[in-house]
Amino acid sequence: MLIPFLPVIKGQDLCFFLIISLGLNQQALRNPKSSCGCRHTLLLMEVENGDKAPMNYLLKVNSFSHLSILVSETTDKRWESTAFEAGGYKWKLVLYPVGDKARNGDGHISLYLMIVETRTLPRGWTVLANFQFFVYDHIQDRFCTIGGSNAKIRCFHAVKTESGFPRLLSLEDFKDPSNGYLVGDTCFFGVQVIVQYHVENQECLSTSKVEGKVFSWKISNFSQQKEEMIESESFISGGLEWVVDLYPKGNPKTKSRGYLSIYLKLKDSTAESELAYARCSLVLKDQYYASYHRFFTGTASGSSFKDGWGSSELISLSSLGHYYLVGDTLVIEAKVEAISTLQKNVDHGVSI
Repeated sequence: MLIPFLPVIKGQDLCFFLIISLGLNQQALRNPKSSCGCRHTLLLMEVENGDKAPMNYLLKVNSFSHLSILVSETTDKRWESTAFEAGGYKWKLVLYPVGDKARNGDGHISLYLMIVETRTLPRGWTVLANFQFFVYDHIQDRFCTIGGSNAKIRCFHAVKTESGFPRLLSLEDFKDPSNGYLVGDTCFFGVQVIVQYHVENQECLSTSKVEGKVFSWKISNFSQQKEEMIESESFISGGLEWVVDLYPKGNPKTKSRGYLSIYLKLKDSTAESELAYARCSLVLKDQYYASYHRFFTGTASGSSFKDGWGSSELISLSSLGHYYLVGDTLVIEAKVEAISTLQKNVDHGVSI
């Protein structure tokens, strides 16, 4: 296994990279199917000032040909680095030394960046980053970059945790000694990751017409009600639970004494954060002629339903008369006609 290089040490004229690399031992070379024994070596490399070089992770591969044989005998045909940190997140370099056939990378070096250790991230997380891959040119003594500061910003999320190039370099060009990428069966790959910004909170707004029955509430013995406020049984509409609150002698908070005050309210006060808007109606039924119903209709935001949405002066108590109060009974109807809900921290599964 190969592990990341140590941090960059910058001087006035040179950048020095201290790289810890691991090579295949002789037994592994003779028998590729055996477990790989390793020997540790230190390599101090000088890179001319001004040449771009990997800042987050650098990998030296000794015996690339034997790595290709070992990886080709595995199921997924790939090698993953140990995790390294960049921009506050953990990443791995994923190498297909014989090509990623599943993504049309046969006959090429396939190289990807993969975000890992995402279980601690909030639901619906998204990380936007651009990155550069590096291949070392032994002949020119410099790194060749793929990607760059103007490269496309890539979107990493729960559905897509990898991004990269299935055709980074053709194996023919990579193995050609005159190009300097593979010399003495040794090569270097590196990556620099720049996290542009991350989206921890995502929301999804859904609006739909509510196909539900009208909720009907009969208040018997109305004239004998002693409580300041009475509440209906709950009912479900638009996937949320509602109640109707009635103030038989008016809502004292709004100084509506002498009037009938009526409100539609969410039973679960925390649900208002999920409700963006709702179009509703409250109706005091005309039980005599069925022609003079008292309506209160409109559209309100979710926060309005926390304490109650409705009318503090729907009708004066003196006007209840014989139309609305029949047999000392009132009939109130409530209906949620359309609703828009807001789901937070939803994984949209889209690339930006």
